Amino acid sequence: MKVYITPVEVGEPRGKTTTRPMRKQLTQSYWAEHYTYENIFTLPNRLAFVGNQDDFGFYLASDNELKVVINCDLKFNQLVNFKMQVEGISREQELSFKTLFTACWLTLFQQFNYNPMKSLVKEQSRTYVKEFEYMTKFPSDIRAVGLMINNRQLNEKVGCSWKELNLLFQSMRYLAFVDFFKDNDPLRWTSVAPIFDNFESYDKYMDNVVNEETRVKADYDFSKKLYNNTKTYLNRAVESGILIRGGTGNIGGKLTDKSKEILEKYIQITNQDKKILKHIKYEVRK
Repeated sequence: MKVYITPVEVGEPRGKTTTRPMRKQLTQSYWAEHYTYENIFTLPNRLAFVGNQDDFGFYLASDNELKVVINCDLKFNQLVNFKMQVEGISREQELSFKTLFTACWLTLFQQFNYNPMKSLVKEQSRTYVKEFEYMTKFPSDIRAVGLMINNRQLNEKVGCSWKELNLLFQSMRYLAFVDFFKDNDPLRWTSVAPIFDNFESYDKYMDNVVNEETRVKADYDFSKKLYNNTKTYLNRAVESGILIRGGTGNIGGKLTDKSKEILEKYIQITNQDKKILKHIKYEVRK
């Protein structure tokens, strides 16, 4: 699919008519300028996705070419406020909202490394395994500044230890993946979260881990280790009073009041925009 940005709607004086500029193709420079923590991953323009049957793998028996135009906003890292136009489709093609939504986010992921699970909160520096960097290394912009303090100082200022803070970040990430993937094994995807910050990393993971024909044993074994580690961290988060597990099959849960208090103080001490607190997923259940 092709992606465009549309003009920002501006109120016109009554009776006045103007010619509005046409939509423009979404560029890497526009994306890099606006898709940032500082802008809370919110674009000023609406997006327009334009596609045809080739984008959905349909064979159309009729001569009418499938035409799809999807307009939406990107607000606080979520695609919202959809307006969809579909032409040339018949009842044989099951074109659901889920299919259209998936086409949109995958297009942005492939072309611009859009990550709908990306947290609005800047975290702290995280270690990674160089040999498996594509599965373990987060982008450098994830790191918040102004918190180079020891455990005692952190406890005084935020009310937690570094261990608890990192468990909070892990719990928030897990809830975001549950919300997005539902019953599609969100724990597995959480364990390799960095692959969603770069489409090449995702593609490599699919080849080296998921695809049985191209699987690399070392990568596959390491991914299982990451999965088990993530499961252990979430159990520790529960034991530490950070997360309450719940939902069908115990998939999902909610952040505790203790977590919310820590998060509010952390946002304040790292000088991040308090507006993000309204857009964090505090509770998600399958």
